[in-house]
Formats: sequence, C-alpha cells, structure tokens
Amino acid sequence: MASSTSNSSSTVPLTPPNTLKRKQQHNVESLNVSPLKPKLLLHDLLQYEKLTPTSSPEKKSHKLTSSKNKRKLNGSIRRPIPNSTLSLDCYPMIKPNEKSHNKYLHCILNECQNIVVVAGAGISTYAGIPDFRSKNSGLYSKNKCNKSLMDLNMIYSNESMTLKFNELMVSLYSKSINAKITPFHQLLDKLAEQKRLKRVYTQNIDSLETKLPHVMETQINKTKGNYPILVQLHGNISETRCNKCNNIRKFDPNRLQTSENPKGRLIPSCLECEELESVRSIAGLRSKGVGTIRPTITLYNEVHNKGDAIADIINYDTKLKSIDLLIIVGTMLSIPHVKKLCQNMAHSLKNGRRRKGHVIFVSNEPPTQSILNTFKDTLDMIVIGDCQTLYNYID
Repeated sequence: MASSTSNSSSTVPLTPPNTLKRKQQHNVESLNVSPLKPKLLLHDLLQYEKLTPTSSPEKKSHKLTSSKNKRKLNGSIRRPIPNSTLSLDCYPMIKPNEKSHNKYLHCILNECQNIVVVAGAGISTYAGIPDFRSKNSGLYSKNKCNKSLMDLNMIYSNESMTLKFNELMVSLYSKSINAKITPFHQLLDKLAEQKRLKRVYTQNIDSLETKLPHVMETQINKTKGNYPILVQLHGNISETRCNKCNNIRKFDPNRLQTSENPKGRLIPSCLECEELESVRSIAGLRSKGVGTIRPTITLYNEVHNKGDAIADIINYDTKLKSIDLLIIVGTMLSIPHVKKLCQNMAHSLKNGRRRKGHVIFVSNEPPTQSILNTFKDTLDMIVIGDCQTLYNYID
C-alpha cells in the first residue's frame, strides 16, 4: 500500500481524476456568438499539477465579502516584471517562461473586482468590421483618403468627398447591424453580469457593445457615480443628429446619396426642422431655417457633443481607488486623448497608498516604442495575439 501511494503521488496524471468536475462551457449560443476552436489552456494544466481542496474551481466566488479577503486575494497573484510579454499563439505548447504569465493572466481576469476596459477597432474585426488603419484591410487604405475622410473640414469641402463619406457611413452601418458579437464582446458581457466590469471606454462606432444585455445602457446620467458601463468616446453609427435642433433619429441609409442610391441627398435635411418650418409658414411666422443631419460620430476637428459629461466620468474613474485592473485592448493608441486617458489611469493604479492595480496591453502586434515610453514601467503584461482568445480564460 505504501509503494502504491508513492507512485501515484510522484507522477502527474494525463487526465484529471474522476472526482474533479470538468468546467462547464459557457453558453455562447444565447447571444449568437461564433466561439473560437476549443483549446487546452495552460492554466488548466497548471491546476492539474497543483490541486488543493481550497483551489477547487467550483468553490470560487467572484464576490468578496470583506476587505480582508480582498487583500488576501490580491496577495495570491504573483505579479510579473513590468512589460513582460505573453504570446496567445503558444497553444498547445507550454513554454517554461510563460507558465507563470498564463497563470497571472488567468488570475487577474477571474479575481479582479473592478475592471476598466479601453477598447479599439481590434475587438470588432473578428465580426467582419474592418478597422481604419490596417495597411491592407483598413478603411483608409481601401478608400485612399487617409484620415481626411473623417475630417469635418474635408468631407464637405467638395461633392466627391461628401459622396465617399456617405458611402463609407452606409457601408459601416450595414456591417454593424448585421454583425454578431464576438467572443471578446461575450467576455465583456460576462464580466458585467458578474458586476466586475466598472467601465468600457470604446473608440468604436459600430455599437456592437449595445447588443450585450448587461452592457448596453449608453445614456449618460450626470449624477456623480451613477454612470453607465458603456462610454462611446467617438459616438456611434446607428443614429443621426441634426446640427441645428440636435434631434436624434435612427440612421436611414436611404436618405444618403451614394453611387448605388442616386435619389438620396448628399447632405440630408432634418425632417423635424422641415416640419417645424411648415407649421411656422402656415402660422405666418418667420423662417428659422432647416438643419442638416449626419451620423452621431465625432470627426477630426470637431468637439464631442457629450465631451463634458465624458470628461466627468474619466475624472471619476481615474480617482476611484477601487479600480484594480485596466485592460487596453485592440488599439495602438494613435488618438492622443485616448492615449492620455490610458496613461493617467495606469499611473493612478500604480501610485498612492493601496494602489496596486494591474495594467495589461492586448494587441495582435507589439506596442510601438512611443507606447512603451508613455507607460514606462506601468504595464504589467503585454499580451500579443487575438484578443478573442481571452474569452477562454474566464471560469
């Protein structure tokens, strides 16, 4: 009997024992997610190697009952050296120097209680919505106009530019309403359902986040602290706004003139303004003019119509001591104010008393030297690979 016990403890079983329950797969069909291929995760293998009664997955709770437990939980996460790199393409191989990195990523995604995400176009390309700056597939390269196609001073400078802008907006709108949410969007919804997602700052205008039942609210309440989870930094493509009366309507692609719709208008007029003018004319009142509409997106050389309210939310989150994880994902931070937002929040998580938050940068390409200089030693981990893979890290 003694020799039998010795042999069983000296080797690691190739498969988990019968007493260990397998983790149930997330039900992603409820939100029409196209899941990635199932993969054997490195943290699973690590759990099989060192299994204790207190680390059983089914006993895990995302809700902490006291600050004492919270300190103990954070203390169990072994933080890597700054700017450590983890490749998500290493599966199913296990590299010795990446075992601890995988365990760290798994821990913070499952144990951090107040998470802020700053997202870019990289989280939506999986859904078939192209980004702007990719050399071969980006919208700028296809339209050959660079960022001038999103510049307020340029898109209405001549009819040719306005026509290209209209075609771009109609194309983006069509892709957005037909797109299914991605595994990463499902991850966001899961975190929101667990009450662990504090905020999502998105640069995307595709409004895919509004399809998530636990994230969808976008109405900004001015009451301090009573803010929505989702903050759209650059507006969205699903609505139009009048430049005169500020009336919001659902985007109607049939009203915009394109090469396939010559009956539309290059610059559509506001239907509410037209109706008001008709009433004023019948009443014998003087004309006040009719406004024009375009999608509720923020262009270059334009002030965000909700800029002050968004600034209040950013200031509130930056000063909030409970934030313990910042995820920068799908963006190379080429927009100055977004880079500043991430820099200030990362600095806040790393400085001051009890500020021991975690900061990770997730992208399918390495960060530029400019990004490394911006964050210096505040990045705990640089995760290189498809951000959709992160969905598999959530228990």
